[in-house]
Amino acid sequence: MAIHSGASADYGHYYSFARASNDIHGQWFSFNDSFVNAITLEHVHDTLKRFPKDVPYIVSYCKRYEEHHSSATIHPVFTKMVQEDDKKFSYEIDTAIRQRQQQQLNQQRQQQQQNIVLNRFQRNNEDKEFDGSGGSAGSWIF
Repeated sequence: MAIHSGASADYGHYYSFARASNDIHGQWFSFNDSFVNAITLEHVHDTLKRFPKDVPYIVSYCKRYEEHHSSATIHPVFTKMVQEDDKKFSYEIDTAIRQRQQQQLNQQRQQQQQNIVLNRFQRNNEDKEFDGSGGSAGSWIF
């Protein structure tokens, strides 16, 4: 699994945990920059608990064909992390949509207010020109 550590997708750090797919109880490894270390599955759990904002970005699975396993199972810790991340992502998308809609509404209101002011200004100048009191074209001279 590849894990992203950072506040946004624009920057941060990636590291990963892996084991051989053909050895279900096999050795786990940590890959972090140029460092590769043999670790335990408990170390993976502890790391993810210690850094709850680090998100498993890519998780790879390999289907096993064994008679005593009818289906592959995902460790509950990873299932919970994915579900929580999905909820956060949905909330962020919904929030961004609502913010964009509010910005568009504010822009429309601002344009309407500018149009009202412009129309009043134009009517005021037309009235002044018509009654001879002056206006943008200058005063009437008789």
